[in-house]
Amino acid sequence: MSSKTVVIVLVAIFVVAGGLNVYVASALRSRAPGLARRGYFSAAAFAVGAISIVARAMGYKTLSLALIGVMIVLFLIGIFQKGVLPKS
Repeated sequence: MSSKTVVIVLVAIFVVAGGLNVYVASALRSRAPGLARRGYFSAAAFAVGAISIVARAMGYKTLSLALIGVMIVLFLIGIFQKGVLPKS
């Protein structure tokens, strides 16, 4: 596979994963708002990851690394939020 094809496939995977996160988060918004927030942060992280892949493919190595850092921070914010699980 050429590098262009690999970039397109990776971006498509990240976009689909982010879209699924938004879809599930929207469905959970009324029942479990904490889980919905986690899904939105995860979707944002996938979007930043897709941008990072494109930046790396265009030759912007420093920007790509910075965006990977932002992606990790977004995932961590989503994971360690308070009030994510509903009280029983």
